[in-house]
Amino acid sequence: MYYNASCADAYFMSPEMQSGAVLPSPSSHPNDEDFLRALGVRVRELRSRRGMTRKMMAQESDVSERHLAQLELGDGNVSVVLLRRIATALNVSLADLFTTDGVATDA
Repeated sequence: MYYNASCADAYFMSPEMQSGAVLPSPSSHPNDEDFLRALGVRVRELRSRRGMTRKMMAQESDVSERHLAQLELGDGNVSVVLLRRIATALNVSLADLFTTDGVATDA
C-alpha cells in the first residue's frame, strides 16, 4: 500500500480506506480543529472507561490537569511525547488513541 497515512489519519478513514482499497483525496482530510476535537473525545472516553478522574490521569501521566482539560476539549495541541505518556497512563497503545472503536464524537 502506498499512502503515507499516520495513525491520526487512520482515525478518520473508513475501513475501506484503512485496508488500502480507497485512497482519500486531500480534501477529505479533516481540518485541525476537527482532528483535535475527535482526539479529545477519544482520550476522554478512554479515561472514563478506566474509571479515572482527570486528576488521577494527570498524576499518572505527569501531564497537568489543565493540559488534559484542553486536550479533551479539543483546545490543546499536545505533543507526541505527552500523548505517549497519556497512552501509558490509560494502558493503551499510542495508536489506540487514534482509532474509533465505536466512540461517538460531538462533531
